[in-house]
Amino acid sequence: MKKRKSYHATEEKLIKFLIDKYEKSDTNEVSIYQQDVTNIELSEQEVIRTLFLLKEDGMFDIVNKSVHNDFSVFWKLSLKPRCVHYFEDKDKEQSRELREWLWWGIPTLLSIGALIVAICAL
Repeated sequence: MKKRKSYHATEEKLIKFLIDKYEKSDTNEVSIYQQDVTNIELSEQEVIRTLFLLKEDGMFDIVNKSVHNDFSVFWKLSLKPRCVHYFEDKDKEQSRELREWLWWGIPTLLSIGALIVAICAL
């Protein structure tokens, strides 16, 4: 299963919510209650859909949930390191991509500039 490098705003909003709950917890398990859904600023259906999407991507395991896939019962999630460190890893990836672009981009731009100067000198 190929894991995505980054997520959309809805998914990142939920990841941030989970990380905030994780930071207040003593374990890697966090619970989501009905009243939490309003704090996330997403509809219940969006939260549920996004939870299943993130679970498929290996961000966490679902320990406990309602059999009806709603918030009639709290959901307990066991966060994986990939979820807990998502924003740190995202920042590192963006820095790495910028360094890679600079590594090949600057010499390429200088070469193109030199080529243009050489053509104009003819």
